[in-house]
Amino acid sequence: MNIFRDLNSGIKLYAGKYEVAEERPFTQSELEDIDAAATVASTWGTSVCLFLKSGYQAFIPLSDDSTVGPGQDIDPAKCVLLLLKKRNAADCRKIRYIE
Repeated sequence: MNIFRDLNSGIKLYAGKYEVAEERPFTQSELEDIDAAATVASTWGTSVCLFLKSGYQAFIPLSDDSTVGPGQDIDPAKCVLLLLKKRNAADCRKIRYIE
């Protein structure tokens, strides 16, 4: 029996790190929907809270290489939206913010 091929072996297999598949600024349309943005402490570390003109809030985790901490107002036009991919895992988005 090969424990790496037996799904009932209790061993968890990980597909490695997430890799950046795409990076882009917010589109003009997206920027027009954002009223303000601030960094906040969250379950996953620091996130960006986007206050939308519709009254909703969107939370996107901040990338590890960002240079801001929680509690700071940030300029949405300086945000870089990252799409991260990893084999056998759901895609995720993060924001990179470098002052």
